[in-house]
This record gives sequence, C-alpha cells and structure tokens, in this order.
Amino acid sequence: MTTINFLGAELDSTKEYELMKNDGLGFNITVVYTPDSWRAQKGHTTDTFKNCTEFHWRFNENEPTNEKESAFESDIHAEGRTRKISELVSVVVEYATEAIPYVY
Repeated sequence: MTTINFLGAELDSTKEYELMKNDGLGFNITVVYTPDSWRAQKGHTTDTFKNCTEFHWRFNENEPTNEKESAFESDIHAEGRTRKISELVSVVVEYATEAIPYVY
C-alpha cells in the first residue's frame, strides 16, 4: 500500500484527497515508484513534481472500471501529470520554498 506524507503527517491512502496551494509557489511532491513499475525497470525510481498547485489522490475513485490514479498539476508551469497508484510506493508533499523553472 502506498504511503502519503503530507507536511509531516501520514494520510490514509485509501481515501480520496484534493489538496490545493495557490500562493505562487505551491507544493513540491516526490513520488517513489514500485520496483516492478515500468519507470523503475528503466532506472527511473523517483520523480519530484515542483510547484504543484493541485494534488488529486484517487481522483477517479468513482469509476469502478479504471485503475485508480493520482494527478499532480501546476498552474505555475501550466502542466500536469498522472500516475497509477499501483506503481507508487510513497508520496511526500512539502511546501515549495521557491519557484523552480520547469524543464521539459
């Protein structure tokens, strides 16, 4: 089961969350992938999404036929990502302390 650490407190990963921070900096969110995920198999074991203004955990909770996912969105960088929850070991959400340019 995936662990979610939100500002030092562990959240119940079986529940749906929608966390927002629109202060010009947002959150930095680090995810660790399961060893059997295709990303880890290619040597990419973690990602850090910088300046996220929205974090949606289990956003498709009410769609029984789809695999559960999480979304990481940044209005600051005008971009977003989704990840299947089954490929995540942990998620750590921290306050961003600076606006970091997005690198494509």
